[in-house]
Amino acid sequence: MKMEKSNKDDHLFYYYNAKKEKRWCYRYRYYDEFGKRREASKQGFTSESEAYRMLLKVLY
Repeated sequence: MKMEKSNKDDHLFYYYNAKKEKRWCYRYRYYDEFGKRREASKQGFTSESEAYRMLLKVLY
């Protein structure tokens, strides 16, 4: 699956599933309190705005 970046945010991506449907996901990379690299991600959203709302919940 090839993910393409969104124009709205650097952490939003879109891809096409097996049924050729456009889906959205977010991937947010960060460092935890111990300095270890972490990533929060979720995929399968049907719209860009839905994925963006969930990303904002992760950020704040």
